[in-house]
Parts: sequence; structure tokens; C-alpha cells
Amino acid sequence: MRLIVTEVYKALLSASAPEAKAVAGTIPLARDLASKEDIAELQAFTQQVIAESQATSQQDIVKLQQEIAKLQRDIAELRSSMAFMKFLYGPTVLALLFKLVFFP
Repeated sequence: MRLIVTEVYKALLSASAPEAKAVAGTIPLARDLASKEDIAELQAFTQQVIAESQATSQQDIVKLQQEIAKLQRDIAELRSSMAFMKFLYGPTVLALLFKLVFFP
């Protein structure tokens, strides 16, 4: 047993604790525990990753907004072209029918 666990084990035995060995065995090793420095380092790293993710997300949002604006302009242009085509389609059909009827 490790030194500290052995001391806890002996203390539990002297207190007449029947499960002294099992209780002493549940104490984790110091190397398995996180220190305040470990936690601070992990927190700083996590905050850095979050900040980078937010910056990337903001850039992606700006790009998507630009693409949406372009698509909206393209749709408006297509609607304008369709309106023009509808305007020309009617008279063209009438002219072709007129030609077929009067000039076979």
C-alpha cells in the first residue's frame, strides 16, 4: 500500500472499522487528481477553443449572408427576365398565328 493509504488504513483499524482495507483502497493516487493549475490550464484552453469557434462561426455567418444577398439579387433578376419574356411571348404567338392564317 502507498504511504498515505497505509496511514489511513492503520487509523481505520485503530478505530475498529471493519472495512478499513476497502475504505483505504478507495483513496485515489495524487497523480490521478487534477491540480488547480491543471484546471486553470484546461479552462484557458477551453476558452481559447470557444473563442476560435465563435470567430469562425461569425465568418461563416457573414459569408452565408453574402451568398443569400447574391441569391436574392439573382432571383430578382430572373423574375425581371421572366416578366419581360411573358411580355414578348404573347405578341410573338399572335404574330405567328397571324402569319399562318393570312400568309400560308
